[in-house]
Amino acid sequence: DQTAFFGSVDFDITDKLTITGGTRYYDYQEFEVGSQFQTYAGNCVNVTVCAVAGSGNVNIDANNDHVSYHGFKSRGVITWKPQDHTMIYALFSQGFRPGGFNRASKLILPAVDGSGPQFNRPSAYAPDSLTNWEVGVKTDLFDHKIQLNLSAYYMIWENTLLSFYNPAAGFGNTSFVT
Repeated sequence: DQTAFFGSVDFDITDKLTITGGTRYYDYQEFEVGSQFQTYAGNCVNVTVCAVAGSGNVNIDANNDHVSYHGFKSRGVITWKPQDHTMIYALFSQGFRPGGFNRASKLILPAVDGSGPQFNRPSAYAPDSLTNWEVGVKTDLFDHKIQLNLSAYYMIWENTLLSFYNPAAGFGNTSFVT
């Protein structure tokens, strides 16, 4: 379940200079219920590693998987138009993707030497967030025959969510996120 409210305001300081500010409030709640069942390991085809029969059976209800995230993510822009068909801007913005749950934590690939897990699928994953700074210029050249659009970014992306789907490597036949 997600509820969100957002708003943005532009304010013309002069006819060539505009500032924009906006924010988004989010209230995100996620839960997971059910069960996971695994078929007999002898049914594995074309995989490097195949799990032991029954080891993937999980009562997800018993995990009581519930998370809630809420907060604000904002954006601000300064736009300057020194002449017709030319705009120079600077932007700050924030992004967010909520965390969630995989079906269950499970050893996916054991270490070759048997010393422990090479990779363990997590039962849950945290949200990721992005903070972005950008500057740029947009203009027309040669009597509007060429459009130039230059920008530079500096981004900080924390706790990046990655989705995996690779049955042939022994990861199972469903995707999961880490």
